[in-house]
Amino acid sequence: MVTMIRQVLANALLFLCAVSFGLAADQPPRIIHEPVKAAVTGQPVYIRATVRDDGGAAKAVNLYCSVSSDSAPFKVPMRASGAGAFIASIPRNLIQNSGQVSYYIEAFDSLEQSTETPWYTITFRTASGKTAGPADGKKKSSWKKPLLITAGTAAAIGIGVAVAGGGSGDGDDGGGTTPPGDTGGLFSGSATRFLQLSGGALTSETYSVVLNLLDSGTITSDDLHPGANMSAPVTANAFTMVGTVSDGNLSGSVTYRGTVADTTINGSISGSVVTSTGTNGNYSGVFSATKQ
Repeated sequence: MVTMIRQVLANALLFLCAVSFGLAADQPPRIIHEPVKAAVTGQPVYIRATVRDDGGAAKAVNLYCSVSSDSAPFKVPMRASGAGAFIASIPRNLIQNSGQVSYYIEAFDSLEQSTETPWYTITFRTASGKTAGPADGKKKSSWKKPLLITAGTAAAIGIGVAVAGGGSGDGDDGGGTTPPGDTGGLFSGSATRFLQLSGGALTSETYSVVLNLLDSGTITSDDLHPGANMSAPVTANAFTMVGTVSDGNLSGSVTYRGTVADTTINGSISGSVVTSTGTNGNYSGVFSATKQ
């Protein structure tokens, strides 16, 4: 009997130790981020971060940004773009007439443990290098009264938020090609594209893009996918274009899904490639353009 009691107590102790070790081992998520320090007024600003968590993928990652320490920051959900990377754009209404915008990033894991970065400040300058708009030099505190930007509120107040999923021009819910009406014409902006090779570092590139929405309801671009001319029908205000990758070392395809909304086009980038040595990789990113 004594031996049995000792065995029960030993098993219970081992169980408690295992539980305690598991709880101690599961740490809050870790945010890896290179702060954006400066940007050009009128150009889209994308914030990117990589989130690592020992329990798997992060449950949610949010961007908080504000132009004043006297007001609550906007909360913008960051979109997963593969390999633990997340991306979001600074709301356009915050950068139009501001000399500075401050932001921080917060991440949650499946156990609701959270981590946040310090506040960072972006200084906006005109193309000539001059500081744009008024700046609020007050030190930001880590208050939490965020205003969640949903699709409805973004449309209502004119905020340009990066498209999370993008619509596909392959669907049939629009009943055919959508004529552009007053939205047709040239749209110019930029694209930010990320490449993550298995076991390698995440690389990025940002480049200018021009899209042409024709009267026929077809959209074309010579530089959305660098080095290729692409076109696609716009159906229910959405389109999908696919570009091939073949530069000697990489082969695969990249898909660009976009949505036309009045005077703006926003979209997402995704794709997969393989190197000549058999290493797999993934493309991700966003693009945005404004009617000229």
